[in-house]
Amino acid sequence: VGHVLKDFCLKSNVGEEHSLYDFRGRYIFLDFWGSWCGPCMESVPNILKFHDMIDTDSIVMIGVAVSEHDGGKAWRRTIEEKNLPGLQLIDSIQESGMGVADNYAINAVPTALFIDPNGVVIYRDHPVDVIDSIKNNYTELLK
Repeated sequence: VGHVLKDFCLKSNVGEEHSLYDFRGRYIFLDFWGSWCGPCMESVPNILKFHDMIDTDSIVMIGVAVSEHDGGKAWRRTIEEKNLPGLQLIDSIQESGMGVADNYAINAVPTALFIDPNGVVIYRDHPVDVIDSIKNNYTELLK
């Protein structure tokens, strides 16, 4: 919290590459999750409700799947079955030799970050707690 995140470039579920810096100038809800993670799947209903209440011109939602060891098959299936919103990316090894989750010290999933338009992390916590903080403190970003 309080720091600007290093950029990354990851592939989406449709094969496009996206950089974190592509979204500068907007708020970002960055959710680290795994298709294999029970608590991550339990937070999905809250994430879906949050997506329905935000102004998507102001906040971009990005999911980053971590530790997907089957070539992304379960990740893609989960996105489809759960109808996950926003941009969905899969973590990969970066130039540093580490994955994005490693570079951001994500030690457990689910973990979400809320990032301001300048790239500074405002909140870091369980996605439900980050959503509550946004709803309580950034009402102007909601519909």
